Amino acid sequence: MDQGGGAQSSPSVEGSQKIELQEIVVTAQKRIERLQDVPVPVTALDAETLAQRNQNRLQDYFAAVPGLSLNAGSFGGGGQQNLSIRGLATGSFSNPTVGIAIDDVPFGASNQVAWGAALIPDLDPGDLDRIEVLRGPQGTLYGASSIGGLIKFVTRDPSVDGPSGRAQVLVNGVQHGELGYSARGSANVPISDVLAVRASGFTRRDPGYIANVSTGQHDVNRADVYGGRLSVLWKPSAAVSLKVAALLQNTEGDGNPAVDADVDSEGFCIPPWVT
Repeated sequence: MDQGGGAQSSPSVEGSQKIELQEIVVTAQKRIERLQDVPVPVTALDAETLAQRNQNRLQDYFAAVPGLSLNAGSFGGGGQQNLSIRGLATGSFSNPTVGIAIDDVPFGASNQVAWGAALIPDLDPGDLDRIEVLRGPQGTLYGASSIGGLIKFVTRDPSVDGPSGRAQVLVNGVQHGELGYSARGSANVPISDVLAVRASGFTRRDPGYIANVSTGQHDVNRADVYGGRLSVLWKPSAAVSLKVAALLQNTEGDGNPAVDADVDSEGFCIPPWVT
């Protein structure tokens, strides 16, 4: 007996695509876990997506992370910037409140003498697997300088599954500024069933757009960045592995987006060419 009444079977659509949800895995607590199982506030950014969108610097994608603030306007060029999470900051020239880690290894200075709050590594996403941002305090797991939180760069591991390689070239520009570019490449070579080597390199120009009207210089806030990474993975069993890696990144910049100007008695800026 038909009890379906007006029920109808939905027709199948030829060529329809299935939407698959990918599982996000993080190492925020220094062990591999699913993001939904981690009891701390974590934001995971896919590095491959950032590279495809040409979002190479923290200032390009920090707004996508809840609670993360970045100030680069008051610093010189060459990658100097100030970070805070949840508004916890002690000033530009004091001890940092946001820790930095690369594959669980603490990176950077933890005091104001070495400019720990201003010299922040800004790794190119070309050979990263993901970027994890943990809102703090995280002192229990990551020690000093993480009262506000932690930014963790997770690199790609070599793979013994087979050889692979990748190359990417991008061009970008800024209105009323100059053209920029980026080129990166990587190669993975398995030596044996338990040993693999991965190498990558990149070069990039972040275009400038600030002109110094006093000297006549244009695009003074451009930055030239280059670097590379070499890693070796030995994994004799599922429970034992050893990875050795070396990473180099150099950033050169001569200016910043900030502009100095005098102020008159009414609080209006005086152009530098007016004496």
